[in-house]
Amino acid sequence: MRCVLFSLRSHHADRIFSGEKHAEFRRNRVHLQVGDHAFVYQTRPVALVTGIFVVGGVLPATPSAIAALEPDPCEREAVTRYVVGARNPTAILVQDPRRFARPLELAEVGAARAPQSYQYISADSLDVVFS
Repeated sequence: MRCVLFSLRSHHADRIFSGEKHAEFRRNRVHLQVGDHAFVYQTRPVALVTGIFVVGGVLPATPSAIAALEPDPCEREAVTRYVVGARNPTAILVQDPRRFARPLELAEVGAARAPQSYQYISADSLDVVFS
């Protein structure tokens, strides 16, 4: 099992945890499989790991197909702008999102610093969440 730490703006993280957002979009392919875990690092001003979700699927597709996965029309426009020109746009399907009762520091999940976009982290990081 693989774990990844995604860096997300608070707006997008909140939409994932509320169930409004069902996919996380990336301009480049992220090598994940169904059942892997994705930790969510919320960028400043939060600057903490605030939750986790299970990867429900990884869909490499065209920018228009990626954008079509976004249910909110306003957000769909932003997704289109984000993935246009990307070489390998990918949607990571969100399953079982869970916001932590107590947000975690980066070091608690084995990260030395905040990822620019994402970084792979040790599966041992799951022990912090599920122990």
